[in-house]
Amino acid sequence: MAGDATKAMSERLMDQGEVESSLSALKEFEKDGVHIEPFGHGIGLEIVEEPYLFPGVTGKVRRNMVFCVEPDVKWKGGWASIENELIVTDRKPEVLTKLPVLSS
Repeated sequence: MAGDATKAMSERLMDQGEVESSLSALKEFEKDGVHIEPFGHGIGLEIVEEPYLFPGVTGKVRRNMVFCVEPDVKWKGGWASIENELIVTDRKPEVLTKLPVLSS
């Protein structure tokens, strides 16, 4: 489920999109005692920089921005987080992370 949540959040990051759109993609995963905490951040001159991807942050996403997307999936007795680094494009973002993620 963590991989699916990361993918859903990542796919909403496209040129001229809203930060809030990537966060709202996670609502479909919150069921049966599962809670998702959206998180992510820009990558540029620093490894962690604005814009941040968590509740309360607003703004537009622009082409060629680089992000780390890493929502926390929590359930009774555990949690998981799968991280993707990606570049925003006009359409679907280009995922730079090359490790395969198994879906649940």
